[in-house]
Amino acid sequence: NIESIRVTASEMKNVVDNLLELSKIEIGAMTYDFQPIDIASVVQTAVDLALPAAQRKKLELTVEMDSGLPPITGDKARLRQSLSNLISNAIKYTEAGWIRVLCRTHVDGVVIVVKDSGRGMSKAETGKLFERYQRGESTQGIEGSGLGLALTKEIIDAHYGQIEVKSKVGVGSKFILSLPLPGNLGEMPKTTQVIARGQGRAGQGRRDSLQPDDLVEAFHGHEERILIIDDSESDRRPVQQYLEKHGYRVDVATDGEEGHQRCLLQKPDLVLTDMMMPRITGSELCKILKNDPNTASIPVIMVTGRNNFGDMIFGIQMGADDYIAKPCNHQELLLRISALLRMHRIRNERDLANMRLTETDLIASSTGAIVHALKNPVVVIRNYVKWIKQALEQSNVVGAKQRLAGIDDSAKTLSKFVESLKRTDFQVPKVTSVEMPKLLDTVISELSKEIDVSKYRFEKHYDSDLEMIKGDRMQLSMAFTNLIQNAVEAQPDGGKIRVNLSSDHGARVCVSITDSGPGIAMVMRETLFKPFRTTKPHGTGLGLWVTQKIIETHHAGHIAIDASSAGTTVQVSIPIAPTSALNAKQTAHAGERYLEATQYSHH
Repeated sequence: NIESIRVTASEMKNVVDNLLELSKIEIGAMTYDFQPIDIASVVQTAVDLALPAAQRKKLELTVEMDSGLPPITGDKARLRQSLSNLISNAIKYTEAGWIRVLCRTHVDGVVIVVKDSGRGMSKAETGKLFERYQRGESTQGIEGSGLGLALTKEIIDAHYGQIEVKSKVGVGSKFILSLPLPGNLGEMPKTTQVIARGQGRAGQGRRDSLQPDDLVEAFHGHEERILIIDDSESDRRPVQQYLEKHGYRVDVATDGEEGHQRCLLQKPDLVLTDMMMPRITGSELCKILKNDPNTASIPVIMVTGRNNFGDMIFGIQMGADDYIAKPCNHQELLLRISALLRMHRIRNERDLANMRLTETDLIASSTGAIVHALKNPVVVIRNYVKWIKQALEQSNVVGAKQRLAGIDDSAKTLSKFVESLKRTDFQVPKVTSVEMPKLLDTVISELSKEIDVSKYRFEKHYDSDLEMIKGDRMQLSMAFTNLIQNAVEAQPDGGKIRVNLSSDHGARVCVSITDSGPGIAMVMRETLFKPFRTTKPHGTGLGLWVTQKIIETHHAGHIAIDASSAGTTVQVSIPIAPTSALNAKQTAHAGERYLEATQYSHH
C-alpha cells in the first residue's frame, strides 16, 4: 500500500527531525532567524498545508483572522512549524467535526488559537502535555512520538511567548499561543542562537555565546572511513573536503559500480551515495549492499537533488539508513553521519555481547568434550604410574623409562589444553601501531625454536612500504602463531610453508599462509571454527576458534580457509584502522551526550 508507506515514511522523518531539533536545543545549538514578519501569512500557510489532511478525514478546517494584525518579530519558519504541529495534532485526534484557527490582536501582542471538536483530555493529561514523550491517555491506535508539543513549547519560549491548553474529555481541546509585540522584547539580534537547556531562559544572557563551530566540533570524526559515491565532481568535492577537514578519511567513487567494488574491497564505515548515477543507481547500489551479508551492516545515507517523498520512500525501501536532499547543509550532514556511526557502534557492541553469550553457552554445552579431553591423559598418567611401580619392583629400568616418557607426553597434552583454554579469555584489545612484517618474523622465529627447522622451508613474500595497522600486538601474535603452527603440524614429516603479506589498496593488510600438507577433509571444513572441533589426533579444537575471534571480533577483519588435497591456504585480511570493537572501546566522542539525547535510530 503506497499510501501507508508514504505516511510511515513521513512520520519517521518527522520523529527524526523533531529529535534533532530538540537535541540542538539541549546543547544550545538551536538557531533562529529573527525578522519582522507578517503573522497572518504564517498562519494562513500553516492552514493551507494542513488542509489536504483535514479533507481526507472529512473535517471542516477554517481560519479567522483580525484585519490589520500588527507585525511581530520572530523566525517565520519556526513559528509556522509550531502552528503546523498544533493543527496536525488537532486533525489527528478529531474523528469527526471541525478545527478552527483564530488569530486576534491583543493589547500586548498577538494571540493564536487552535481548537477542535476532538477527543479532548483530562486535567491530569494537560498538566504534563508539553513534556517530551508524553501522550494523552486517549491516543491508543494513533501514531505519535510525544515530541511535537515539546518542540512547539521550546520554540514559543524562544520568542518570549506563552502556550497553554484547555481541554475537556469528549468535547475537544483549545491551544492558545501568545506572542509579544516587538516593543515588548527590547533589542533582538537578527540571527540568534538559544542557550543550552537548563542554563536560563532562551534569549537571555548568553544568547550569542555558542557558535556554529562548537556544534561541528561536537561531531568531529575519528578517522572513520567514509565512501562518497557521486558522478558530479562539483557536488562530490565540497563534501569530501568538509568531511576530511572534520576528522574523517574519505574515499570517492564516480558511479555505483565503482562504489560497489570499493565497498567490497575497503569495507567503509559509512556510504554517502547520490541517487541518480550511471551504470548502477544509488538505490540499486543500496539494495545490492543490504542484500550482501558482507556489506549489509554498512550504514548508507542516500542523497538526491529531488527533495520529495517519492525518492525518500524508494530509498528507504531499498534499505537506506538515512536520506538527505542536496544541496545539503554540511553541518546537518555531519550530525547525521555522527549519529549513524554511533548507532552502528552500539549495534556492534550489542552483537559482540551476544556473541560472547553464545560462546559461553557453547562452551558450557561442551563440558563433556572438555572432560573427555582432560580425562584421557589423566587416565594414561595413572596407569603409567602403576606400571612404573611394578617395573621398579621387578628392576625393569627400561620399562620404567618408557612409562615415564608416556607420562611426559600426557603432561604435555594437558599443558597444551590448559594453555588453549587460557587463550579463550580476552580483555578489551590494547590498541597500538603494529608492524605486520616484524610481527610475522617474530612469530616464525619463536616457532622455529620448537621444531626441527631442517625439515621445513619457510618462504616469505612481503610487499614493501606497508602501512602499520591499529591493533592488539599480543592478540595478533597469538592468532598468527596458531595459524603457522597449524601449517607446521599439518606436515609432521616436513614440507614448505609460504607466508605472503600484501596491501589491499591501502585499506587492508592481507596475509596468506599456505602449507604443502594433505589438506582438510570436506566433512570437517564446515566446523573448523567451532570450539572443540579438531582435525589433529591430539588437538584441542580451540586454536582456530580463538584465531577467528581475534581477527573478526576484535580487529574487524576476515579469515577464510581454502583446503584441498594440495595443501591448505589460510587468508586473513585486517583493516588498517578498524572501527569496530577497537574504536568503540578506545575513543570517547565529544558528541556522545548529544546523540544519546536524540535516541537517533534507523532500521
